[in-house]
Amino acid sequence: MKKMMITLFAFALIFSTGIISAQNISISDVSHTADASAVLDVYSTGSGMLMPRLTSAARTGIASPATGLTVYDTGTSSYWYYNGLIWTEVSYGQLWSKTSSFTYLSTMSDWLGIGTSSPTTNVNVFESNTNTSPALLIEQTGTGDASQEFSVTAGAFSTGIDNDDSDNFEISSTSGLTGSGAGGYVDPTTMMRIHTENPIEGIVDFNHQSRARAYYQNHLQMIPSGVSTPIEFDLDTPVYPGFDEHSEFTIYTGPGTTAFFTATEEGYYQVNSRCEYVLEEEGLPTPIPAPYAYVSIWLVLTPSGGVPVFYSAGNNLMINLLGGPGEALVFNNAPNIADIIYLIPGDKIEIHAYHTAGVPLPLLPGAPWAYVSIHKLS
Repeated sequence: MKKMMITLFAFALIFSTGIISAQNISISDVSHTADASAVLDVYSTGSGMLMPRLTSAARTGIASPATGLTVYDTGTSSYWYYNGLIWTEVSYGQLWSKTSSFTYLSTMSDWLGIGTSSPTTNVNVFESNTNTSPALLIEQTGTGDASQEFSVTAGAFSTGIDNDDSDNFEISSTSGLTGSGAGGYVDPTTMMRIHTENPIEGIVDFNHQSRARAYYQNHLQMIPSGVSTPIEFDLDTPVYPGFDEHSEFTIYTGPGTTAFFTATEEGYYQVNSRCEYVLEEEGLPTPIPAPYAYVSIWLVLTPSGGVPVFYSAGNNLMINLLGGPGEALVFNNAPNIADIIYLIPGDKIEIHAYHTAGVPLPLLPGAPWAYVSIHKLS
């Protein structure tokens, strides 16, 4: 203790008398030689050093503070230094915490601002310059993905560049990107893929977009004259020539049933359909009696909770002139329809056949001749 007092006395004497010729000064409660790199070396094995402790008002009231002047502010419980222009806070309590290899904000309710002092969400990145550099960069220089994940109670979703899939940009409904190679399109969790490969860059896959194709094949359907009749599409598998990505198409299974598509999501849908009538020269047992008869195909909408309404008609094809034997226009027997329709969940659409032949006409079965395809556009 005596040595410490003597050392402190010498330190005070040097500064009070203006003696500054000493190269290194040590202040210590034990025997200690000042480090050669320090003009002042405060050393102890059991005590700390107290900086001047000021209130916020006292700190900001210091006249002409020197650049580098440092104090402890008792109002903010933090260290402050003067940078030559303003007072700058060195720390704010325990701002960051670290557990093993994880670093995080100590106060979980704090919001982090990058480029802004007023963050409006958990992490707020503010870009104030005019260059084109990204505000946030996710970089991968190895063989892994450059991606990010969003997690909610229902599950995880990921988006980014998938290294396993030719560095395509993907969105998947799971933790991590799962599309890979040629099988990426049918991967059950890959929802969208934007190709980056040359020369197909820019092609976009909506891997599991609402889509269906059904066809009429396994029985013979007779269409009465002058009656709008639902076409009995009875198959939507296998994938060639049929498909039904989200089980939205209900096929015809026998008398009393109807084939129809039920939308599960709101949006605009492209609808294409075709049917082909069997006429006299193709085996129809009786001639077409009605003059100037025609065949057609219609799109019928049943709004959710509503009644069926006629939405649009395909082309009307004349199948005879004056009626009677030999009058049938046998190559004018396959009307088709193409339209876009807005649907909401629960809306149903059917494809109807219609003609004015005066006698029932059969439809030609087979996937190439009688089909409907529906694809969600947006």
